[in-house]
Amino acid sequence: EEILKLFREKFDIAVYNASIFIFPDTLTAFKNAYEILSENGILGFTHYPDIINNNGTNLFDLAYKLNNFPVPQKRVISDINTCINNLKIANFKNIEIQEFSIDLKIDFLIDFFSIPAQSASLFPKYNYQERKTLIKKLFSKLKDFENSGKIVWKMVKAIKK
Repeated sequence: EEILKLFREKFDIAVYNASIFIFPDTLTAFKNAYEILSENGILGFTHYPDIINNNGTNLFDLAYKLNNFPVPQKRVISDINTCINNLKIANFKNIEIQEFSIDLKIDFLIDFFSIPAQSASLFPKYNYQERKTLIKKLFSKLKDFENSGKIVWKMVKAIKK
């Protein structure tokens, strides 16, 4: 009800692009989105990318190992299963999950994870300039996988019914 006081009208779409995985409380976020959406309104979000090779090996973890870096305890605060469960609890229906993938490109990874919020998810205890250096070092170790790896995002759509 508090969220409704902020808005005079309902919305047809609510989107969390490349952010929902850092929310500590997706249930509250989804309940608030539900309140401001019109009937049949759509909620959409993209979830944190996986980096895998053709055999399904997690290349994130491999990159940390190859660099002798400690793997961060949490790159993602709210995993995809938690998000889906919280959508259901928030009363969303017709939940669809699709994967979107692109070929693994090291330069793209370096650029993407050099975004300040993204870099903090990989190296939370460092300042931004240090994170940028560490990210370049981290992903450069995956150069041999460029022809056999991919970056995969989960894309989710749910409807208020």
